[in-house]
Amino acid sequence: MKIKSLILIISAVLLASCGGKGNSKQGEVIYDTIPYTEITIAPEYYFAGEYMYMADAAVLLEEATGTRLPVAMREHSITAETNYRELQPEAGEYVFARFHGYMADKQPDEEGPLQQLAITHVIEMEKNKKADSSRNLVAVYKGEGETLTLLSDHTFEWDQSGNQINGKWYLASEDQLVLMSGMGNHLLDIDPKAGTLTTVSGSPVTLKR
Repeated sequence: MKIKSLILIISAVLLASCGGKGNSKQGEVIYDTIPYTEITIAPEYYFAGEYMYMADAAVLLEEATGTRLPVAMREHSITAETNYRELQPEAGEYVFARFHGYMADKQPDEEGPLQQLAITHVIEMEKNKKADSSRNLVAVYKGEGETLTLLSDHTFEWDQSGNQINGKWYLASEDQLVLMSGMGNHLLDIDPKAGTLTTVSGSPVTLKR
């Protein structure tokens, strides 16, 4: 009898233990284990200029560089095409447009240059409006002891008293641009009428072309 009682007590303890573990697992949270390095988020920038769609191809004559950017047939390119058609333009007619988007590598099934504009959001389209030439930022800007050169391929050279920084530049908004390099990012305010760029910092520096 003592042996049977001992076996029953041990069995009851084991069952209670297993039951406790089962209840604790119900409250566990399973997290996604995909490494963050496998997730790519393309930053969006501001693009403005004269847009035209014809024969399954679209281009943007970019206001900030004066260059011709082919539009990738992905993301919100169909929205841009639809908005363009709604304006009922003449064949080959350009309309003023503002977008958010990013420069992307050409996909294997796409034609044209290696770099193309992928449109993520259509801000506006307006017929009978032209790009503002004063907003073409391609130029050499000089300040006290430094020179900033913005090139039409969205690269820049910044000489700061003999220390040269190279990188990419894009518009963060209509009146701000961002300089990106291995040395960090810099935000600058744009004054197209004055022809100046001013760094957004505790000690702002103004560069004039």
